[in-house]
Amino acid sequence: ERKKALRLLQNGERLVDMMELPQLLTSAVTSSPVSYSSSLDLYAHVRRLASLYPSSPLVVSVLDEANSAIRRMAVDLIATLQTPNLKLAPSLRTMGWLKRIVPELVTNIQTEESLPAIFLVCRLSTLIGTLDALDPLKQLADEERIRDVKISQAWSGGQHTERYLKRFIEVFREHSFGMISVSRSVDASFSHSDSAATDPMNPLPSVLTSFPLHLIGLLMDTLQMYLPVIKDQASRESIMTQVLYCAGSLGRLGADFGMFLSAIGMAEWVELVKRHKLLAGRLESVIGEHRTSQTTPTSLVIRDMH
Repeated sequence: ERKKALRLLQNGERLVDMMELPQLLTSAVTSSPVSYSSSLDLYAHVRRLASLYPSSPLVVSVLDEANSAIRRMAVDLIATLQTPNLKLAPSLRTMGWLKRIVPELVTNIQTEESLPAIFLVCRLSTLIGTLDALDPLKQLADEERIRDVKISQAWSGGQHTERYLKRFIEVFREHSFGMISVSRSVDASFSHSDSAATDPMNPLPSVLTSFPLHLIGLLMDTLQMYLPVIKDQASRESIMTQVLYCAGSLGRLGADFGMFLSAIGMAEWVELVKRHKLLAGRLESVIGEHRTSQTTPTSLVIRDMH
């Protein structure tokens, strides 16, 4: 007993320092701004102690408290991924911290598959939340849609539906382009193992490959439901032009959905695309003629000098 008491006295400061580790980690996690690097260093130190003394009740207790603090930090990081207008640099930083945390908290998972999926789920949640903010306009559009179904004769309504669709497409275009482009960079930041690609039991592609189809489905369902309510031809063409720009924007990321629109009953779509391509061709010819007219005098002057 005397030896135990003497040993306890000799290591008293070390034990106190160890017992203060969870408090230090909690302070680092809850500080503003959060010191992620310091938090992870403290957590790594606690896990190292746990590997050295796995049977110590004190070390096990300290590890449990440290795990709780680091889980809170992981939750805060995931909440950061749901921030509106999240840019590329903060996204990559946040995913980098999660890449270090998640394997320590959850074992037997492949972070290169799960974390990009978490990122997409968070960004999709943000998009849906932003679209839900359009509910007042949507309710007015629903009233017009119900009125259109009940009234058999043609009517000139649809103003609220037009406003709702234009705002919906605007929000969808802004968020979907940023979501897919940033997701590609996030997915590229993970090193995918060659064994997963050649394993016949793991044939599933990346979540990002099928995610644009889900996004486009949200837009297609909304257009199919509300666009028939709008009877004014100019208003319909204005909305279709907005959709055309959205399809072109996503087309830069390999997700052009223009071919789907004619399949859901939008008869004007084909003519609208032809008209815009014709205008684009004329614009290119005008620009080409302008460039030629600017370079010709210069070439003549150079030829005369020689």
